[in-house]
Amino acid sequence: MCGINGFIGEDAKKIEIMNATVSHRGPDAMGAYVSGGVSLGHTRLSIIDTSKEADQPMVDEAKRFVIIFNGEIYNFKALKAELAPHHFKTSSDTEVLLAGYNEWGNALFRKLNGIFAIAIFDTQEKTLTLARDKMGVKPLYYFHNEGTFMFSSEIKALIATGDISRTLHMESFDAYMRLLYVPGNETLFKNILRIPPGSCVKYEDGNLITVDFTKEQEIRKKVNKNDVRNVIDEAIERQLVSDRPLGIYLSGGIDSSVVLDAVSKIRDNVKTFSIGFDLEESEQRAKFNKDFDLAATTAEFYGADHTGFLIKKSEVLPALEQAVRHLDEPIANPTIIPMILLAERVKEQGIDAVLGGDGADEMFGGYIRYRWAKVRDVYWFFTSKVLRNFFEHVHPVFKKLNDKTAIDQYGRFMFQKESVVKTVMGDAYRSGTKFKEQFRDNYLERYVTAKNMMQADTKTWLVNESLLRSDKLSMAHGLELRVPFLDNEVVDVATHAHTYQKVGLFSTKKILKKAFRDRLPAYLFKQPKRGWFSPGAKWLRDPEIYEYAKTVLKEGYHPATDGLFNWVAVQIMLDEHVDGTKYNATMLWAVLVFRMWAKEFNIIYEK
Repeated sequence: MCGINGFIGEDAKKIEIMNATVSHRGPDAMGAYVSGGVSLGHTRLSIIDTSKEADQPMVDEAKRFVIIFNGEIYNFKALKAELAPHHFKTSSDTEVLLAGYNEWGNALFRKLNGIFAIAIFDTQEKTLTLARDKMGVKPLYYFHNEGTFMFSSEIKALIATGDISRTLHMESFDAYMRLLYVPGNETLFKNILRIPPGSCVKYEDGNLITVDFTKEQEIRKKVNKNDVRNVIDEAIERQLVSDRPLGIYLSGGIDSSVVLDAVSKIRDNVKTFSIGFDLEESEQRAKFNKDFDLAATTAEFYGADHTGFLIKKSEVLPALEQAVRHLDEPIANPTIIPMILLAERVKEQGIDAVLGGDGADEMFGGYIRYRWAKVRDVYWFFTSKVLRNFFEHVHPVFKKLNDKTAIDQYGRFMFQKESVVKTVMGDAYRSGTKFKEQFRDNYLERYVTAKNMMQADTKTWLVNESLLRSDKLSMAHGLELRVPFLDNEVVDVATHAHTYQKVGLFSTKKILKKAFRDRLPAYLFKQPKRGWFSPGAKWLRDPEIYEYAKTVLKEGYHPATDGLFNWVAVQIMLDEHVDGTKYNATMLWAVLVFRMWAKEFNIIYEK
């Protein structure tokens, strides 16, 4: 993994600034190419072929193409065999990409099985091509305005040039206040955009052309549990390729346990890591550490070399500040705290890459909301409109099953209540109607089925919340996170499995559990779905953290964004939460993280 930066124009000092800004992504080497009307920069975390010859930027033998690349290509050896006539000087996947682009052009990107953000400059045609992996695992941002074009793995490198306004993008802010993250290709920075997953963008003569390289339709095939087991085993084996020490993030759930199971069949002395919370018994220590304890039990079952870390309350605020800085974009999820601390401590153990269970829930139907969608389908099939309207007044659960529109169905699980948003924003409140209409048009069908809900999550929550967190917070400490459940072959099989194979009225991830039931310890299948959550609500009640929150959540902390919120209402919400009168943690975290981010990046709010 690495950091990539670049822009149209030649400026060695500026590309040096950008490289230095993302040096945490690549602590092993740093390089630049400034010539031919372009500046390209690279910071390297050496994982495959750690030799100096594999450093970047890399130029092909004919000196036509220059590449910078962040990620891993898991099928690079197979592609190298196809490119046998080419002469290779290194054993790196980067050189294979250069040869592949020379041979196939943009068709190369469809052939890649991996996680990547790539920039290739054609010195002959004077074009710059950017590409991002199919699932959007690796981030890639760009700015294009008034003759300026620049890109980077992280927004902070773009900002560091001094060429870009720090103006708040209000439509994205509307989305953030409802979703707690920003979906789609826009960001909270006006005019800073994301390269869409599975796309390549070509810059030529001041113009941008975007092409989706994933649009090829696959032939549907019947999927069974053996297909699922085999494709996951193969993906995990592929993703073990590394010339540096590698470990596993073990959460205690099914997904990461599948990863451990597969790796333990290939390697001895597997290293696993998990993180928990140093809480008092009165603070529900057992509840918040259930998965932490399960991870240790599962590691012992497989004979893994397991290390568990506990977070002390004194570490929460420094970790939160660090996480907000590295995320570039606010994500109102308290798990950012254990995530960045886990990455730091795993790196301290001498590990440079880890495998995790990210993406399994979206691919195989793991969330309760998918099961709820199935229940709703059955309810609507067997009841008339008259009956549904009657039952709606009998019990609240029937009201939940009687949402009339797609956006209401999806929003019940994923959006913040509009009344709460209106309360915290006061006079600055903007209706969420436009946001909801755009979200519906971009991601939802007329009625939200479990299948459509999984598709919407994959295009929004997964890429712009979950994967963004995983990449930024692991790379904050130069740790590469791999996601075998999002391997191209796994995604293909998961996509072709019918929804009924994944989600039932009373169960989730059916086919995944069936595929590994005879290999994983039986106790894992008796656990309820918990997800990875943090004691964010309890942290806000800690005296030190409460005082910090009070400072952030009032006028004057960041004057430029003071006008966005009703601070009297926010302080009331905080006090109600702390004294236990009302649970307000979710919205409090949203405003807290936003304010910290706005101050960190000196955001400008234009009314």
